[in-house]
Amino acid sequence: MAFWVQTDTCLPLFNEYVSKIIINDIDKSLYRFWHSVLNKTDELCKLIKDTPLTTDTWEEQKYIQKNKLNMGF
Repeated sequence: MAFWVQTDTCLPLFNEYVSKIIINDIDKSLYRFWHSVLNKTDELCKLIKDTPLTTDTWEEQKYIQKNKLNMGF
């Protein structure tokens, strides 16, 4: 069984009620995040753990989001 739902409601549904989730979001950043949550959990957790929480890191990520071309590299 599969449902089309907003991404913020996916995980509770996935754990209890559905066997497949299809993410269709216009914002590719959100799609990539949820894809990583569902399909690359260990790698995502490692990135979260290893990424320094600094203003430099924040500025770098802000730049990447504003300049979508950089997201593909």
